[in-house]
Amino acid sequence: MPDGAKTGSKHIKIYRKFAILYILYMMEKNSVAKKIVISVIMVAVFSVVTWLIAVSMVDSVMAETAGGNEVQLMAIDNGQQAENMEKSQGDVKKSNDPLNGIELKLISGYTFSAKMLIIKDPSRVRLASIYPWRDKGIELHELVKEADAIAGINGGLYFQGRNSGGRPEGVSVSDGEIQYNSPATHGLHLVGLTNDNVLRIIDLTGKKAADVEKIVKEEGIRDAVTFPEERRDESNWFVPIIVDGKERVVKNGLRCCINPRTVVGQRADGAILLMAVNGRGTSAHFGATAVDLIRVMKENGAVNAANLDGGSSTCLYFNGKYEQTSTTLYYAKGSWNLPNAFVVDK
Repeated sequence: MPDGAKTGSKHIKIYRKFAILYILYMMEKNSVAKKIVISVIMVAVFSVVTWLIAVSMVDSVMAETAGGNEVQLMAIDNGQQAENMEKSQGDVKKSNDPLNGIELKLISGYTFSAKMLIIKDPSRVRLASIYPWRDKGIELHELVKEADAIAGINGGLYFQGRNSGGRPEGVSVSDGEIQYNSPATHGLHLVGLTNDNVLRIIDLTGKKAADVEKIVKEEGIRDAVTFPEERRDESNWFVPIIVDGKERVVKNGLRCCINPRTVVGQRADGAILLMAVNGRGTSAHFGATAVDLIRVMKENGAVNAANLDGGSSTCLYFNGKYEQTSTTLYYAKGSWNLPNAFVVDK
């Protein structure tokens, strides 16, 4: 069936549903029942309008980004990055205030809202963990508290069956120590900071544990997690989105599927961007696509950025409260149990 015919068929089905709801509304004499029916209609209308806006926006952005650059391993001039970072840190007056040098930014899109922490000094960002691993992890605010940090965000893949969260999947590096090393997952990418405070995104496809040890040593990786490309579907399982200032080529499934997202990025001056995107109906938001993430991170100066574990795992904690909680109903006041998280030192 031609695409136009398919779209027309979907529209007819939608119109039929609205017609049925309207008939029920007109036939119902009970005022309370009428209010329930009209509420359902309003929610349905909002969902359809949001979907149409999202499709229109994606098509527009796709036209602008067509012919972009292919994904490459990031390469920042360490000398220039260090100079920029030194200047940036010099702009932040030395203070005992842990909030100094941290900005919390609210970002809005057609189908999502997001909170972004901008940390001027990248050396303040590290990976906290519950290592040695156990059956059950802890919530994000507990990880932040135990690390004596001011903020935290979830990051890499982890075992989450029955909300266990007691150990990560893939690779986990904290303060230069490899705490977990099982890179067998297809399409796995290492995302983390080096001893020079440079954000690295490294493809571990086909690598073994010994290869990871060599990479961590030679690249000087101090804190990192992993997340895979296309584990189930490419619309939700993707990692590099901006590499050395070049946007990822957006194609196929990456044009669609809106979900909560967790993103880490770095500006040319060294500042770290930690972003948690709302979604799945919470606060009337549905989430963001890869196109959305690229646009937002570029607008905020990211020269390197990666998508990490999103969905119900996405959470952000800052200065004593959750700025983004899990979208799972049972954990709507906090987060899933986690084995590790990126935290920001006081």
